Amino acid sequence: MITAQDAVDQLFRVAVTENKATSTARLDTLAELCVQELTRRGLHGAAKEASIPGAGRRKRWDVAWQYDGKYRLGLSLKSILKNLGGTVPNRIDDLIGEVANAQLLSPEIVIGEFLSLAHQPLHAPHLYRRRTLAAPFVEYLLLPGPVLPASITTKCPASAAHRST
Repeated sequence: MITAQDAVDQLFRVAVTENKATSTARLDTLAELCVQELTRRGLHGAAKEASIPGAGRRKRWDVAWQYDGKYRLGLSLKSILKNLGGTVPNRIDDLIGEVANAQLLSPEIVIGEFLSLAHQPLHAPHLYRRRTLAAPFVEYLLLPGPVLPASITTKCPASAAHRST
């Protein structure tokens, strides 16, 4: 049984101890945890690294689930370990683009975003004492319903943010 702590430990080990902050392996345990928990909740067949077609291009999602031959769920896993002020706007842009791409082709697909934020930065801890850097992104992700203006139907109803220590 994989725990959330196992996922955080793996992220820290790969990104910090092994100094591979951009390694795709840093979130492998978190993806396995998501598959485990989706299965436990009755969504059997969830898989890691699934290629989901979109309106503009196919995208490899960290975790996905399909029903009746069509993808119905895509989860994107991200971590921000430093430079919150510079990275948060980019993650918001990424999220909007990923959701729009998938939902323009398959409006019924549910998109989720899981973000792991470093509680303490890896460098320059004094910059992270201002919680306002992360707060807008966390609040943005946790808003229910549309994440874009009402004229655009794109939604990200399943979002979570986690601050690792």
